[in-house]
Amino acid sequence: MRGRIAFSLFGVLAIAGLALLWSFGCDDKPTEHLATEPTEPRDYAAYFCNNLHNEGNSYFAYHPLTNELDSFYLPFENRPVVSADGRSMYIRDNTRNVTAIVDLDSREIIGHLPYGYPIAASPDGEWLAVYDNGLHLLHSCAYREVFYDSSLAGGVFSRNSLRFYGAPKAGGVYRLDLSRPPFSVTRRSLPFGMVTDLAPSPDESRLYLYLQSRSWDHYFVVLDWDRDSLIFTHYFWPGFGSLEAALDGHYVFYTNAGTMMGSTPGAPWVMVYDARRNVAAPVITTVGILDSPFVQGALLDEMCVTPDGRWLVVLSAKSYPFVLTVDIERMAIAHYVKFPDEIFPFFEGLACQSGW
Repeated sequence: MRGRIAFSLFGVLAIAGLALLWSFGCDDKPTEHLATEPTEPRDYAAYFCNNLHNEGNSYFAYHPLTNELDSFYLPFENRPVVSADGRSMYIRDNTRNVTAIVDLDSREIIGHLPYGYPIAASPDGEWLAVYDNGLHLLHSCAYREVFYDSSLAGGVFSRNSLRFYGAPKAGGVYRLDLSRPPFSVTRRSLPFGMVTDLAPSPDESRLYLYLQSRSWDHYFVVLDWDRDSLIFTHYFWPGFGSLEAALDGHYVFYTNAGTMMGSTPGAPWVMVYDARRNVAAPVITTVGILDSPFVQGALLDEMCVTPDGRWLVVLSAKSYPFVLTVDIERMAIAHYVKFPDEIFPFFEGLACQSGW
């Protein structure tokens, strides 16, 4: 999440690259290919990386419908952001402090953006949020910058792409209204904790938050946005997991991954909040599901929901060699892939495309 690159030879090349992107894409409506819901099930891919040196292929594409996994090499070790249409991927290039654009058909680098960290792509294909000494909002047409605020950090788009929710550097949460310029920011304070993950409800009346308070205390809380009050709180320990909301608004999923340090592990299941009833729902467990020697389950960490709302893809915590698919309708693990023993699992950055 980071400041602009000084004008240089690389800057000239970046500008030329953006001009090329403009010439090929700006006459098209960004949302045209996202307008129609698919009639047949599609095997949307979820992408992630192995953030560990000398581990061969660095990136993976997992297909939850068919339970197939393939790998490919890119010269990065950072978490990806997938475009709304699933055609490209944005990844930080550490060597240049910029964001690389990767074509997912050819899996080749096709351009760079002069910003440090990609954050999120809007579901309608209009916006890309990046971080570089503050939040920058780019329009998909030639990645033209339309908004910047140095006090804001990372976040997520609403499902209708009209708002962006995130965590200010000073604490609390914010909402950036994108419905009409000039874009406005509304802030909410929190009684405790630092936001590490969040998601709005489909109608945006609630904001689901994963909070860290002190070093090991974590909470899942539900913020009623209009009333500015917490209506549900769940404390757990040691935390360090993630949060994801179902697209139909019924459930919110969160994990208790723990860390590779310390003697207290997290939990081998996905915790579930029933938003319609405002209560905790039964967990989705890996205990008794996985092959030996993991009969006691695996710790779980990052998640993403496929854009058809059918699957919750779950990445195991570091040192556990699994990527799993949860059938959201059945609220149970449908299948999983175990990585070979020769691949040391240090996976992160699980990302699904957000649009059709």
